[in-house]
This record gives sequence, structure tokens and C-alpha cells, in this order.
Amino acid sequence: ETPSGRKQLAYKTSQDSGINPDPTMVGRLIMEEDLSLTISKVTVEDERSYICQVTAGPEGFSEAKTDVKVF
Repeated sequence: ETPSGRKQLAYKTSQDSGINPDPTMVGRLIMEEDLSLTISKVTVEDERSYICQVTAGPEGFSEAKTDVKVF
């Protein structure tokens, strides 16, 4: 968890990649080849904002937010 309260769910570097799912997402979170994340067997608890952050070394970083709604 970061100081802002964010939790890293997945990451990709030039050498490595992996999943660090929230305990409620173990076995349900997959990072696809195109780097998208897929949550299977979605529950109401999955409804929240997810932030994708891309770091480009000295060039800085960018981020975008997706709000997931479960009906």
C-alpha cells in the first residue's frame, strides 16, 4: 500500500511482471498479453475506482482512472 492508500494490483517492468491482488481477488485477477487486467467472477466488492499508472523514467509518469460499476 502506498502513502496515498493505493494498493498495487499488478505491475510490468522491462524485466518482470506480476500480480499482487487484494486478498479478495486472489485467483480472479489476470494480466492479459496486452497488459489489460481482467477480473473474473466479479462481486459487488469489486466496484471501485482503479488507477493505471505508467512510469517512463526521466520522462515522468501518467495515470488514468477507471470506475468499475457492478450491477
